[in-house]
Amino acid sequence: SIAKLSDESSPVSLCFSIGIFGESCMVMLKYVEVYFKGKGSKGKESDAIKPTAVFIVIYSEGVRFISSLTAVIVSAVFYVKENSEGHKKDQDHYRVLASSAVDPSVWVRGDFPIMILLVGFIVSLTIMQIRIYCAPPFEITKKTSIPMNLDFVIHRHGEWILLMLGESILSLLIVEVKESTQYYVVFFFGVATVILI
Repeated sequence: SIAKLSDESSPVSLCFSIGIFGESCMVMLKYVEVYFKGKGSKGKESDAIKPTAVFIVIYSEGVRFISSLTAVIVSAVFYVKENSEGHKKDQDHYRVLASSAVDPSVWVRGDFPIMILLVGFIVSLTIMQIRIYCAPPFEITKKTSIPMNLDFVIHRHGEWILLMLGESILSLLIVEVKESTQYYVVFFFGVATVILI
């Protein structure tokens, strides 16, 4: 829950940061492999593979790697400091879905690792968008970047949309049926919205 993610004595923030860091490491290793073993179409060497891999490793994924590593370090320091033997803390335990002592609308120090991850993600996306929209002339771009596989991207986006629409219908269907007008209004307008989308 949100309260557990912001709680410095809980390992949830640390585990989340480690997971994001692990994902960033895997993506970095993927592009390192692309740099050394990548081939162009029909098995020929391509001039665009290495510059694209270097750009992604240094700028786009490099920012996410550094921000996720920073978040892991910060959340580990918070966790160790809060759980050290000499640290005295109120031991009131609250149910996860019940009220807690932490107001989620108030900024707490435990939110800092998540904010680091968010800022790193936004900076990474901004760098990629700048590269896309402020690209050099076409002749230079053609030699230094790999074009997107549009058929694959269209197919994947179509699958994502179908998945989200199916999940929307499923979430409307698994709710307990109540014999009330409000339930049926929400249900039928929800189904109509998904159908019209």
